[in-house]
This record gives sequence, C-alpha cells and structure tokens, in this order.
Amino acid sequence: MEQDPLPVHIRLDELISFWSKASSQTYASGRKPKRLANGWKRFIIKEGSLSYEDTWYSIHGRSFGQILIRIKDIGIVWQMSYEGFMKPEAKEMLLCALRMGTTFFLGGRGPACHIEKGLIYHNESQGDFTEFSGIESIKKLDGSHAILEKHSFRGGLLVTLSA
Repeated sequence: MEQDPLPVHIRLDELISFWSKASSQTYASGRKPKRLANGWKRFIIKEGSLSYEDTWYSIHGRSFGQILIRIKDIGIVWQMSYEGFMKPEAKEMLLCALRMGTTFFLGGRGPACHIEKGLIYHNESQGDFTEFSGIESIKKLDGSHAILEKHSFRGGLLVTLSA
C-alpha cells in the first residue's frame, strides 16, 4: 500500500502567485517559444526554487500540451494538461483572454466570458487550483456562431501542501 507523501513546505497562495507571474510571461505574452525537436515548443520560467514549464505540440491547427510546476529537490507539484484546436483568426482573442486569466485562477485559462471584435470567449471550468477541469471556446458573433477555438483542460496539485 502506498504511503501518504510528506507535506511540501510551500503555501498555496505562494504557488498560485508564482503560477500567475509565470503564466503572464509565457504563451499569453505573445513571445516566441523555444522550438524543440520534432515540432515541440516550450517556455520555461524559473524563480528561486520554482520552475514553470509549458510544453506543447501543434499541427494543422490542433494542439496538446502540459504545464508543470516543479520545486527544486522535490519535483513536479502541480500539472495541467490541455488539448484542442484553434483557427488562425482566433489567436489574438485567445492571447487577450489568457492575459486576462493570469490575474486570477479560473482553470488556468481566461475569464468566464469576454467579447471583443465580433468574437466571444467562454471558459466553463470547475474546481480550483488544487483540482480543476473545463472547456474554453471562441465563437463568431456574426450569426453563424462558428467555433474558431476550443480546448479542454484539467489538472491540479500532485502533492499535499503543509498548513
């Protein structure tokens, strides 16, 4: 039988604060990621003993990836996985929504709803930073309601934090 892990000595608010800062410096920032072998892309942000790594693969408008937060000498303590598709005309709206979503946690993506330039962004998520899942989408508001972007996501803590 597996034993309960020892608690990790970092407060939840510290981890969320690091996630917020790192998220704003990665894909949401519009910066170019590092290109890895076989088409993978990655951002890594480090601060003290914490590191944030967003690695994904995309082809023909579809993508999947993961975000990991590690603590030095402990390992991965939080993860998020995501997959879906995006048409090129949705990228500006997605970046805007993701930038808005770095100031609060709603499934690690954007706000519940945002309307701009004839598009609507929706984020339907459940849970909190410790355990969450959801779906985001971007649709046209021109009457067609064409879906331009849709990603599902899930994740949470992998460790017990100390009180």
